[in-house]
Amino acid sequence: EGEALQHEESLETHRQHLDQARVEKAAVEEHLSALQMTVEQTRDELDSREKERRLEVVRRAVGRISHAGVRNVFDAWSLGVRKQMEAQHRLEVGKRVVERMLHAEMAHCFT
Repeated sequence: EGEALQHEESLETHRQHLDQARVEKAAVEEHLSALQMTVEQTRDELDSREKERRLEVVRRAVGRISHAGVRNVFDAWSLGVRKQMEAQHRLEVGKRVVERMLHAEMAHCFT
């Protein structure tokens, strides 16, 4: 009978330990769940920051490309204008040369 009582007390102690372990396990699982939520939230925040950083890099690149494109278009336009002005100047000079030669030839013919 003493041995049965001791065995019963041992079982009760094991049950109490088991109950305590279940309570601790539940607390650990709850804590782990909270940590996982924190990790996911942090990951989302980092992903959001990374996306924003990448978006800013793209915005800057687009700005540089746009600026360069506008500058290139302006440079091409101004080069075209300069070339056109140079061509116009050569045409005017050529006309004056032809006029002088024509006057000189006419003067030579009538003298």
